[in-house]
Amino acid sequence: MQEDFFVEGIDIQAGKARYSENTFIDVLRAYNKHTPALLDVLRCRESIEEYITSVHGIKGASSGICANEVARQAAALEAAARSGDMQYVDAHNGPFIETVTAMLRQLDDILAAAKEPDGIKTVISKPDPVLLKDFTEACNHYNISVMNDTLEKLEMYQYESDGELVEWLREQTENLEYEAIQQRLESIA
Repeated sequence: MQEDFFVEGIDIQAGKARYSENTFIDVLRAYNKHTPALLDVLRCRESIEEYITSVHGIKGASSGICANEVARQAAALEAAARSGDMQYVDAHNGPFIETVTAMLRQLDDILAAAKEPDGIKTVISKPDPVLLKDFTEACNHYNISVMNDTLEKLEMYQYESDGELVEWLREQTENLEYEAIQQRLESIA
């Protein structure tokens, strides 16, 4: 991947400071993969509950990739929808969707040029129970930063057993499925 890249609306330097570069690229890939479905819900607006959940998801995910203005706009739409201010939602929903869609198009181009990491990982028997405990505690407190840091450490290895758990944790974290994470980790503790 090119060393320096630009996507309007994303603070790339802050993202690189928050994550290792490979992890940041993975987080951008996940955002690019999952956000279009959330935008579809915003377009359809079949129920206010689904709208609120989807715009909340975009808010959190956008904050996670350092797209701070998009996160701020999503927060305003979420607050308006929660309070029943549909005039605000009607006025700002379309431009918000256009902004996020433009950002996703730029990400498509950047990510197409990025190669999947091809480094060989060290093989160990199973995920470190101390890291899983740290991850569980961070999840219980909705501490996304610690969750991502812990996942980075877990993803440094290939596992003889329970490797799918680490992949599942990443996917659930990206989808903001904290309750599912808590239930699964409590069941194996």
